[in-house]
Amino acid sequence: MAYQLNDSDAKVLVTLDAIFAARLVKVHERLPQLKVVVAASWLAIGPPPSSTFLPSSKCFWPTPSSRPWTTAGWSAASAPRRRFPPPESRKDLEEVVGAGKLLEVYGMTETAPLTTMNPAAGPKKLGSIGLPLINTELKLVDPGTGTLVPLGEPGEICVRGPQVMVGYYKKPEETAKAIDKEGFMHTGDVAVMDADGYLRIVDRTKDMVIVSGFKVFSKKVEEVLAAHPAVGMIAIVGIANPLRPGSELVKACIQKAPGFASEDDDALKADLLQFAKDKLAPYEVPKEIEFLEGLPMTSVGKIDKKQLRKT
Repeated sequence: MAYQLNDSDAKVLVTLDAIFAARLVKVHERLPQLKVVVAASWLAIGPPPSSTFLPSSKCFWPTPSSRPWTTAGWSAASAPRRRFPPPESRKDLEEVVGAGKLLEVYGMTETAPLTTMNPAAGPKKLGSIGLPLINTELKLVDPGTGTLVPLGEPGEICVRGPQVMVGYYKKPEETAKAIDKEGFMHTGDVAVMDADGYLRIVDRTKDMVIVSGFKVFSKKVEEVLAAHPAVGMIAIVGIANPLRPGSELVKACIQKAPGFASEDDDALKADLLQFAKDKLAPYEVPKEIEFLEGLPMTSVGKIDKKQLRKT
């Protein structure tokens, strides 16, 4: 399993392009032994004393004596929507590397870094981040009240275990916000647990839009609209509803797909709205659409939704 990768000269390939990872796998003919770990957060293993350098400034391949592992990583909720592989892309990747060799996992820097993963030997659910790791306690709570949510309902992932950090260095107030008195790390990621205990991320707590008391998961709306041919990149944010204090409206910020031509933006907006109405609940459909030349990005390559909310 990924967290047991402990050979002294072991190295993993870290890339945002899972298909590129698959091509490298095929070129180097390591399919019989390979496990591909697609992480919902980044996964990094320290530099090895020696390795074979591939024709990419950011990629390494293990030496023959090391375990052959590859990982492709992305942010679960904040990465540019076109860079988050949809289910069909993940199925395509499995066709290249072999059935059962794609393991989706989840973690964050503060949890060093994994908390859940699909079993290496056992049932796997594509699109799920799997089950809690051994010695890891996990619960889903209502972000507003802190109470446990019923099975099948969305809640914030809270984790307690030996991999959870002690705290942020010399930042006791930030530590207290992240880790509660019971020792649970509040991740800010919202997930749903099914009857088998497998988790599926649906959003970030800060990205949920509250529409007249209904919770709108931005990730869901983004994935629906990203399927429209006009959409290159998309971010869903909540904006204040002037007619309902305390409530929000759903706004879609869209960068058009390269090469897509449209002389009538109003007609395109109408088409996008109808596209959304056919697939989403009425309260999930954007009330405002804005086309941008480019979406603002953070220093780590995530869409800067905070900046979009200001515009």
